[in-house]
Amino acid sequence: MGGTQMKKLLLATTILGLSTPVMAADMPVKAPPPVVEAVFSWTGCYIGGNVGIGRARKENIDLFNPARPDSLGTHKATGLVGGGQLGCDYQVGRFVLGVQGMLDGASIRGVNVIPQNAAVSYNTRVSGIATLTGRAGIAFNRTLVYVKGGGAWVRERHQQLVNGVLFGNNSENQTWNGWTFGGGAEFAFTGNWSVFGEYNYLGFKNDRTCFVVGGCTAVSQGINQKFNVQTILFGLNYRFGGGAVVARY
Repeated sequence: MGGTQMKKLLLATTILGLSTPVMAADMPVKAPPPVVEAVFSWTGCYIGGNVGIGRARKENIDLFNPARPDSLGTHKATGLVGGGQLGCDYQVGRFVLGVQGMLDGASIRGVNVIPQNAAVSYNTRVSGIATLTGRAGIAFNRTLVYVKGGGAWVRERHQQLVNGVLFGNNSENQTWNGWTFGGGAEFAFTGNWSVFGEYNYLGFKNDRTCFVVGGCTAVSQGINQKFNVQTILFGLNYRFGGGAVVARY
């Protein structure tokens, strides 16, 4: 190879070496893959249990003297509540809508002595609570903050006592029909399991009782009852389908 050809080869090699970085710089750079965040979904159905405390307030008003109704006093009954619930939720974006049924046994008791006679008292025992509600909430990934409301039913027994002993047949069981409103928060600590805490207020229309069948001779007679219940519950839910985790980019 002559000297002239050798010089041309060296020159071409040099030019190729210098141009390679420029060509590489002009090539498109592949973007890194998007970051995928795992987001819990509340869509699905669940079943679970709950336990807590309940408080009922009862006032009895004597209507046997329509011209001057007398309050027979007020008592506050307290006790334990426990049972189960089942429901379904559907999540759209961060909003969650659902329905729920809850059935609890209870032992909520209270008594008061009437102001007219220290020997006479009235007592209350709540033995069962049921609710059927809708609920709506906002999800913060695995945390759900919600409100709920709907229908409520309470099974209650009330009695009139004289010196602590049941007076005649003055004992009655009844089911109160009313409404409930409350709210709480739920946290999913795994795909299937979640814990919650909530407060509920149960309100009822005033009801008239006579205790003894036929004891009221007129519509205006009897005992007017004012009644409400409050509960604070803590519970555990199992969500079918594992609370499917969806991707968010």
